[in-house]
Amino acid sequence: METHTIGKLVTFCNFIKGHDIEIPRIQRDYTYGSGTEKTEEVLGKLLSDIFDALTGGSEELILDFVYGSRKYLGGNFEPLDGQQRLTTLFLLHLYASWGNSENMPKLRFDYSTRDSTAEFCQYITDSDKFKYDFNGSRVDEQIMDCAFWRASFGDDPSVRSMLNVLVRIEDKFKDLCRSGELASALVNNCNVKFYCLDFGPFGLSDDLYVKMNSRGKPMTAYEIFKSQIEKYIDVVLDEKELKYEFGRKFDTEYTDLIWREMGNDRCAIDDAFV
Repeated sequence: METHTIGKLVTFCNFIKGHDIEIPRIQRDYTYGSGTEKTEEVLGKLLSDIFDALTGGSEELILDFVYGSRKYLGGNFEPLDGQQRLTTLFLLHLYASWGNSENMPKLRFDYSTRDSTAEFCQYITDSDKFKYDFNGSRVDEQIMDCAFWRASFGDDPSVRSMLNVLVRIEDKFKDLCRSGELASALVNNCNVKFYCLDFGPFGLSDDLYVKMNSRGKPMTAYEIFKSQIEKYIDVVLDEKELKYEFGRKFDTEYTDLIWREMGNDRCAIDDAFV
């Protein structure tokens, strides 16, 4: 009988050995390489933290939670929250494999948000289609020089973002990758980990997808907090009635209280909620 663990602490390598990851169509594009001030700050800190953790400059690095589900046994794992971190880890492990593929797990990573993104991921993970040259031009230029490259890839925001992140990874990890140390650090006793919460067995995923993606823009810190509290009450405490009561009071009585105290200031409401 299969058992399901809530909040299992895993490395990306161990996770990918048991899961084919598929970013579902309902998710947004990959944005960590979009070049905005916010994404530059987030990406820069993430890569620096990972580098320090892998080279012994820091202790174990925990990249928070990744929520998602497999809707049936053996199915692809579809992340609900954590898409950006998972994609960045995928790109880092892909780059590491170009320096030393021994013992590296097969990277099965599918992006269903756009057909062009899915095809691009297939090409760059196929060693017969792309071979990285450490002494060649920049990694994005090498990829764009390949026979599989076509103009539509350049119009895909996720593909552009992935290329930019690969360049950032190359800038920071090239020497470590060339020596094979990057692959070794990621595979052997890696101290870069995240908690995986698989909600598929509990029948929660569809409802959570709708809540987290229906507005078509990122959730605020307050909305994320409320969603996580509801999931905790429902899954960990197994108190569905309490979950509904909590949600009702948050959306009515508590909301009314904050609105009154803030004088209906729309710009300050979410900060006040938190």
